[in-house]
Parts: sequence; C-alpha cells; structure tokens
Amino acid sequence: MVLKDKITIKMGGNALSIWSVEDERLYQLAVQRLQNNNVVGADAVLQKILKNPANANLQKIKDLKNKIEARS
Repeated sequence: MVLKDKITIKMGGNALSIWSVEDERLYQLAVQRLQNNNVVGADAVLQKILKNPANANLQKIKDLKNKIEARS
C-alpha cells in the first residue's frame, strides 16, 4: 500500500486513504442497490461512506457518485 501511494504521488495523484472493511461493505451495498435500480438507497449508503472525508478522494467513490447522479 505504501509503495502504491508513493508511485501514485510521483505520478501526480494523491495518496490512498485507508479503506476499512466496513467502508468496502458499504460500497458493495451501494453498488448492489444501484444495480437493483434503488438509486435513493444507493445514495443513502454513499452518504454514509462520505462521512469519512478521505473517502471522497477515492476514484471508485467518485465513479459511484457520478453513476448515482446520472440516474437521479
């Protein structure tokens, strides 16, 4: 993880935040809800994930947010 962060930073990106098991579980739940066309439910789970400000910088969260917004 540290090596990946160093490479990402050298390439002009940001360091990755620590992604907890609970955050991953919530992310998977949000994706599942979105796949089931439950946009409101997916957004509610996304808001829980975003309570940790570091999560907002993760690309997979940005992508999920964009997908939810596209369906709203």
